[in-house]
Amino acid sequence: MLTALQTQIADFIEGARALAQFIEQHRDTPVAELPAQLEEREPRLAAITQQIVAGWYLGQVGGIDSNGGEDEGRSSRESPDRPAVVVAYEHALMFDPVRDVLTIPSYCRDLPGYWAQRPA
Repeated sequence: MLTALQTQIADFIEGARALAQFIEQHRDTPVAELPAQLEEREPRLAAITQQIVAGWYLGQVGGIDSNGGEDEGRSSRESPDRPAVVVAYEHALMFDPVRDVLTIPSYCRDLPGYWAQRPA
């Protein structure tokens, strides 16, 4: 993921260091308040944070617009100048909570066409 972040985000290492410094300087700030403070004071660091968290949860780096796509009513939108780089697939965090009930996209739980069989 680090390599993908470095490729997708200009000066990522410097931004990550600045993010760590910002967090250290705001140690007494409740974690729930940090994103709002980052957005207000350091929008570039907020965007880097969003890309890191998206990488963990979605298993991809890049391809996500940092404004969240709110103007389009979606949680995120793809950025045409930065195609996504897949860094994890079945190990992405978003699949863990629903692993027992949802199939990961393009994974099949049984033989092809199993959904057409009558239940036992």
